[in-house]
Amino acid sequence: MLCSDLTLCVVGQNYSIFSLPFFIQGAFYSFPAVSVFSLLSVIFYSIRHRSKKIIACIVYTLLSIATWFFLVPYSMRSSITYEHLFNGAVTSRTISEGFFRKEKSEVYYYSKIHGDTADGFMVDRDGVPSVFSNEKLPRSSSTYADSLVQNEVEVPVIISTPLRAYESLVIISKENLMAGFSGMIIYGSLALAMMALFSLQFISRWRMLNAFSVLVGGIIILAANYILLSQLYVLPYFSPNQWVIYINCAAFVLLVVLGIVMSIVGYRRTKGN
Repeated sequence: MLCSDLTLCVVGQNYSIFSLPFFIQGAFYSFPAVSVFSLLSVIFYSIRHRSKKIIACIVYTLLSIATWFFLVPYSMRSSITYEHLFNGAVTSRTISEGFFRKEKSEVYYYSKIHGDTADGFMVDRDGVPSVFSNEKLPRSSSTYADSLVQNEVEVPVIISTPLRAYESLVIISKENLMAGFSGMIIYGSLALAMMALFSLQFISRWRMLNAFSVLVGGIIILAANYILLSQLYVLPYFSPNQWVIYINCAAFVLLVVLGIVMSIVGYRRTKGN
């Protein structure tokens, strides 16, 4: 909600912080991520308390089924119902007078704004100033209403890139859920691969290494799905959707087998000690 509010903020003008449409949109936007982290917390609890593996496995399986196949699909379908509310919240706002603003490679100062036109002066890239009157305001392609706000609050690339990937993956998952049986198969394969992360807690006797493996495994699965579904990299022989299904199912089988084998090895090692 706060990030969306900042895109509409204009320097020199009052603006309400709380926005119900943006708040609801933020709840739908963050729900899949919160659900994933909640399931990971169950795995971390199981890593911390080694004597309760069976109980943790049962709880994790039930919560994963409820989350991936009921709660997350329901939230994605519900977000479509509220799209008209989100779109109605986005309104254009006129920038304020009396501030220097950089648009592309030029600096503008607006002394008087008349709707879509303004009076003031401009300094070009060579440092040459010029006065203008009743000139049309330049429209930026940025999502921010005011470039001054964007320069102060724009998220660094190291953070914005994963957020864009997450948003793209949520949109693709929503489209798959609405596309019928074939799309639900793609979504279900991702859910199974993510559920199988529980098996990675058995690969080592070091708890920190197990927790790190769970995080890295989840990132790899989500990144592979994003790259293939967004067609950032196209593999031969099969379509991107087919590759996603094959890779997710293979990851699920391999992780489950690995978890079973390593848990047996760990059990025998413990009994031997």
